[in-house]
Amino acid sequence: MEQTKSISLPSLNEELTALGHRLLCQGRFHDARRLALMMNEPFIMYPLNFTKFYVNSRAFAELPPHDFKNYFERRETLIIGDSHVACLFGDERAFRHSGMDAEVVFIGGATITGFGRRESTLATYRRVNHYIKTFKPSNIVFKFGQVDVDLGWYYRRVVDDQPDNPASHFQTIIDRYVESILGLPSHTRQVVCGINLPSVPSPEQAAEYTSRIITENITDDALYTVYRSKLIRILPSIERRTEMTLEFNRQLKEKCTRSALDYFDYTDIFIDSATGILDARYAGTADHHYRTTAEDQANCVGRLRNILD
Repeated sequence: MEQTKSISLPSLNEELTALGHRLLCQGRFHDARRLALMMNEPFIMYPLNFTKFYVNSRAFAELPPHDFKNYFERRETLIIGDSHVACLFGDERAFRHSGMDAEVVFIGGATITGFGRRESTLATYRRVNHYIKTFKPSNIVFKFGQVDVDLGWYYRRVVDDQPDNPASHFQTIIDRYVESILGLPSHTRQVVCGINLPSVPSPEQAAEYTSRIITENITDDALYTVYRSKLIRILPSIERRTEMTLEFNRQLKEKCTRSALDYFDYTDIFIDSATGILDARYAGTADHHYRTTAEDQANCVGRLRNILD
């Protein structure tokens, strides 16, 4: 990992402004827009890697405007969610080939729980509002919930020692999720995408990944060992984890229908009909993200376009 470089705010202004202009001159309009978006974004709470140094993005809130920061276009569609958005919509070529005018923004680690609060660690709700004001989309596609089901649920079970009743918990957070969506500006069409199927088949590997994430703030070695052992003991099979995902999506779809929101998911594309779990081609081992190809993502974009047309 690169060492953090200490630079003054004026120097930071010059570095980022120069980078933005270079991107525009090179015709890298998408990258320039991304950089401009980040410089306009005062809510990000983790470092961003620009060029060859790390900067703390909290300083962005104090930056004066620059010419290239105005390089924002209205986008027909805004797709926003957690990092799993990139597995389905991360290939910009798929949008260009489909003729779809969309901006894809993902907030790593974002949860429904955080989205449902006006203030949270990642400031998700405020950031969503910021992106809406920035791009003024006609359509917004929301894809949150993966972190809550794949990780947050097990934090509740292991660290908070909550009872094993996922369906009830899903109902609670889904109600908050949809209510938060309905509280956003209403001049846009709001569409909700269900979560992905669990993608780490091995219970041992799933437990290893999950325990690393949910105990990252545990500094007591003995307590870490207790939590990790408990997780290994209670983590269900891939079949049961798949059932939980399908239950979450079922509840989410029902809530969206009652709330006059459009809902869709990609379960039928990625599931293995013979086994009832994720097709092995998309399964991972190191983390819980799909392994997708450019063709897979083109199929996802094509379905989304049909839904929005």
